[in-house]
Amino acid sequence: MKPVFKRFISILIATVLVCGLSGCSDSADDDFSSNSDNNRIMVTGTLKVGVTDYAPLDMKKDDGSWTGFDADLACGFAESLGVKASFVEIDWDDRINLLEAGKIDCIWNGMTKTEKLENSLALSDPYLTCSLVVVMKEDQFKKYDSIEKCGQLLFSVERGSLGQAEADERGVRTLICASQRDALQDVWNGKCDAAIVDTIIASELVGEGKEFDGLRYDFNLNPGEIVVGFRKNSPLKNDLNAFLESVFSSGKAKELAEKYGLAASLVQR
Repeated sequence: MKPVFKRFISILIATVLVCGLSGCSDSADDDFSSNSDNNRIMVTGTLKVGVTDYAPLDMKKDDGSWTGFDADLACGFAESLGVKASFVEIDWDDRINLLEAGKIDCIWNGMTKTEKLENSLALSDPYLTCSLVVVMKEDQFKKYDSIEKCGQLLFSVERGSLGQAEADERGVRTLICASQRDALQDVWNGKCDAAIVDTIIASELVGEGKEFDGLRYDFNLNPGEIVVGFRKNSPLKNDLNAFLESVFSSGKAKELAEKYGLAASLVQR
C-alpha cells in the first residue's frame, strides 16, 4: 500500500473512532480550519475544486461535467487521495473568500502566482507558465504597434484578474467584466478597443479559424507561473506537490499538455 493511502486510511479510521466516542454530527464538514482539510475530505469523499469556465484548463460540458488540463489533473489528484473531485463554479473575484469559508477546498483554475497570493494562501509548486497579452482587432495592430501606444485605449479586463491589475498599474481606462472570455467578446463586439488576458486563453480562442477570428494578440506582459491555491498551512499543498512530481516524472503531464495544446506552457522539471 502506498504511504499516502496508508496515511489517509489512518486519518479516516481515527475520525470514525472519534465520532463513535464523542457523537460527531454533520458538523465535520463545517470545520473549515486548514489542518482539518484531509479529515474533512476523507469523511465527505469529495475534494471541492473552485473553477471558472476557462478553456483549455477548465471547460464545462453540456452535461454539467468538467474537462480540460486543470480539470483532468484535479480528478487525478482527487483519485490519488481516494476521493472524487467536485467542481464548484465560482466568481473569480471572490475566490479567496470562498476558500476561507470552506465553500471550496482549492482554487485550481490557471491562477498565476503573486506575492499577494503567497501571503494569503498555501500555493503549490508551479506546473505551467503564462503571461499577459493585449488583444485587439487585426487591423488595430498597424496603428498600435507597441504597448506604449495603447495608453489611450479602453481595455476590457476580468474583475480581480492580473489583467485588471496590469491595466490599473498602467493607468489605462478599463471596462470590468466577469471573465476573460467576456473581455474578448467585448473587443469582438466593439464595446472596447482592447482586452488584457493571459496567453493560455488567448492562444485557445483568438486567431484565424478560432472562436474570435479577426482578433489578434501581442505584447507579452508580466510573465509568471501557474499554481493551485489552498488554505494557509493546509497539508493538501504537500500532497499535491507529490502528485505533480509523479505525473511529471511519469510523462503523464506532458501527455495531458499535448492533448490540450499546452506543451509549450508546461514547466520544465
